[in-house]
Amino acid sequence: MTKENLEKMLKEIRDDRDFIMGVSICLSNDEERQEVADAIRSGYLKGEGDIVEYAFGIYTETHPANADDEEE
Repeated sequence: MTKENLEKMLKEIRDDRDFIMGVSICLSNDEERQEVADAIRSGYLKGEGDIVEYAFGIYTETHPANADDEEE
């Protein structure tokens, strides 16, 4: 999924720039964006907090050095 398509989907959930950018910045490629979109469509992610947490989880998995910084 392209960044623009995911941002449209997120805007339908909550039209808030900080929410949309916070999720988008965590996802670095179409595959990661598609994973989030699929989780939203399936109902696994119920609200904004779930979406942000899920996207951040993807970010820390793909950028493990950042996860280490958070634990300190």
